[in-house]
Amino acid sequence: MIDHINKLIFIHLEKAGGSSMEVIFTGREWWGLKDSHLQSIGYDGGQTKHINLRVAKIVYEPYIHSYRKFCIVRHPYTLFISKLNWFGYAGLITKHHIDQLIAQDKHRWNIDFLHEFLGPKNEYDFIIHFENYEADYYKMLETFGLDKDKFKLIHTFKASDGARYKSIVLSDEAKHRIQEYCREYANRFDYEL
Repeated sequence: MIDHINKLIFIHLEKAGGSSMEVIFTGREWWGLKDSHLQSIGYDGGQTKHINLRVAKIVYEPYIHSYRKFCIVRHPYTLFISKLNWFGYAGLITKHHIDQLIAQDKHRWNIDFLHEFLGPKNEYDFIIHFENYEADYYKMLETFGLDKDKFKLIHTFKASDGARYKSIVLSDEAKHRIQEYCREYANRFDYEL
């Protein structure tokens, strides 16, 4: 997401509360917004909603060094549970389920490991941790000099309170696969696996 008014670039990691940022800063969700360059390189069907940092540096090239960049990170286990919930999974999750989601990430975003989506931590002016979402969000507004009343926090699609989400249990093999895929991401963004 790019916000030309406030000069912000948001790298939107899927299932980490990012749709709220799109609505707050641009007044709309970014589903369905396509870019011809993304379509030409086969990136996520041309969708602009989940542009990784590497691709953002190309698509937003005129602004990437002058706009402030931020992202939201989330613990790998709850990130995957949220993705599984989104796709309608429930109950015990196996390595096979996780492999399916990882294959989808590779196909959509051309990444082999989760840290490749966000890139290095030092590329960001602010990082919101999902686990401290509200406090981090308002700290970001303060850091960026943005009005907390104008940019009041909203939650668009909170699904973690639902019964299906709560029913999802990661097997040991599923956790091990997530650890392999997310090890460097966890190290970069201070999560224990």
